[in-house]
Amino acid sequence: MDRNKESNINKNPIIDVFSVNNAIVKFFYEKKKDIDLLKTLKLVYVCFGILSSLKKKYLFSERIEAWRLGPVVKDLYYPLRETVNKNNYLTTEESFQIKQKENKIDNSTKELIETICDIYLDTTTKAMVDVTHLKNGPWDKTYNGLPNVEIPKDLIIKHYDKILE
Repeated sequence: MDRNKESNINKNPIIDVFSVNNAIVKFFYEKKKDIDLLKTLKLVYVCFGILSSLKKKYLFSERIEAWRLGPVVKDLYYPLRETVNKNNYLTTEESFQIKQKENKIDNSTKELIETICDIYLDTTTKAMVDVTHLKNGPWDKTYNGLPNVEIPKDLIIKHYDKILE
């Protein structure tokens, strides 16, 4: 497959990034497991990659940037960091009600997000950073130390296509 060609992905998103965040944080909250801001952001990225690859449709449309500690959706980062406690954990219901919208996550998308969360339930934040920093992965190919560098969504999806083969 020619890497310069666009992937055959539907760019109309399934849901928005805030709904993905809310599903992730609520899952951890209901399991009575702590989750910090950084791990949440990494899970949002992993969910984007896996679900977009499986469903051949963008999970969400918001921009994903290459930051020092990995991929970050800046539109989510700033409102989410306002909900952390002094230990940087997302522990309140407010953390999974950010920009709550009327659109609901369909059952198959919710189940896939919860499956991914369950897989990474006991994974440390450091290990989640490592997952997003794989050699020749999308972050590695994009990060250059400068702010606001977008990781192309098609690059992320192609990466997860290979992982899920």
